[in-house]
Amino acid sequence: MAEQFCVGCGALLQTEDKDRPGYVPESALNRDLPVCRRCFRITHYGEFSRNVVPDEEYQRQVSRIKEQPGLVLYVLDVFDLSGSLVPDLQRFVSGSTVVLLVNKVDLLPAEVNYLRLTEWIERTVDKTGIHVSDVLFTSAHSDIGFYPVIDTIDESRSDRVYVVGMANVGKSSVLNRLLQHGGKGHKPVFTVSKVPGTTLGLTEFTLALPSQRDVKVTDTPGLIHSNRIGDMLCPSCLKTVVPSARIRPRVYQLNEGQTLFLGNAVRFDFEKGPSQSVLCYVSNDLVVHRTKLEKADDFMEDHADDILAVPCPSCREAVGPLQKRGVTSARNSRRYAGVRNAGLRNAGYGQESARESMSASVKEPVSAPANESVKHQGAEWIQIPAGGGDITLPGLGWMTFSGEWISGTLWLPQQLVAQVRPRLVGELSRRS
Repeated sequence: MAEQFCVGCGALLQTEDKDRPGYVPESALNRDLPVCRRCFRITHYGEFSRNVVPDEEYQRQVSRIKEQPGLVLYVLDVFDLSGSLVPDLQRFVSGSTVVLLVNKVDLLPAEVNYLRLTEWIERTVDKTGIHVSDVLFTSAHSDIGFYPVIDTIDESRSDRVYVVGMANVGKSSVLNRLLQHGGKGHKPVFTVSKVPGTTLGLTEFTLALPSQRDVKVTDTPGLIHSNRIGDMLCPSCLKTVVPSARIRPRVYQLNEGQTLFLGNAVRFDFEKGPSQSVLCYVSNDLVVHRTKLEKADDFMEDHADDILAVPCPSCREAVGPLQKRGVTSARNSRRYAGVRNAGLRNAGYGQESARESMSASVKEPVSAPANESVKHQGAEWIQIPAGGGDITLPGLGWMTFSGEWISGTLWLPQQLVAQVRPRLVGELSRRS
């Protein structure tokens, strides 16, 4: 019998081992569009068993792009741009035309400056060695932006189209929309789940274009890396962390000596500086809680499993203890010299006192070029530009700061690489 592949995830179908990818009851092999048991259960019952594609296997599969260049649709999650970048992708797409599909655009607040967003995305991707020919904004969930995608594919005149992206950027949903708009002899069949790692192998379908020509579209597995918190969470926690509706910015007027919790995944201690607004752009279902810094340790310990809730105990064990990074502003070097030492130490969950860590301080100013992190006293600070900026939290969202002088501490999982970027939303809201 010829080899058959799951139309939902691309895994090679087999009937012998229920624990291996691609398992299917023998009776299901006779169906026109067979799906493996894993995809069937994800689709119909919301059950999920994680099968991660090893890096070596992923590179072997995407090497086809290097061998047979074409048009590459590089899917990014607009809610997690830095966490959506595929490591070392430039090695495989250097001979292809690359178009960015920035997905989940319907989650963003209406005030987002898309020109600024486009420019920042192009600069960010260019730093990874990939030159993009265009940036298109889409929402597979709301069916936004797919006519321009179809036109771009048609105008490229390429006979090969590849879809690449990290796990859980909405790649399968994008493919299903393409099938709806021009899938020849296909209906939407790609398995969609909030849990990363659904697609396991290469899958192909034929797309009928407005010019009456056909093109083969190849889907590639989504890569899972540990620098996004979503890749380390259970399905229940993911339902809270991954947004399902347009984000409602939450504005907090912070004073010295206050703490913000984003669930129990991220914590920001505001230690020194004038009263100022901080905006949180995270899932509407994720608890954001403000309390006094002097009570923050006790609150985190007492309410990790009820008010803060996410990550759950098992996920907290997988994520590991929080680490801290100092947060400062480009204005600090002119207006504030009493910033404290931000040496990295494990935080655990409520195990180390923030009050004790505040006692360590230095008597010299901190300064660095805007938009860059700086090394100070052996640790890395996150520096907010004088005009304000966003601190991105891969897999969670971002926090927006005004740029006022500030000294604080950001506690986050060690795997998360927080970065500073220009504000995606214009002026800070005056509401508090």
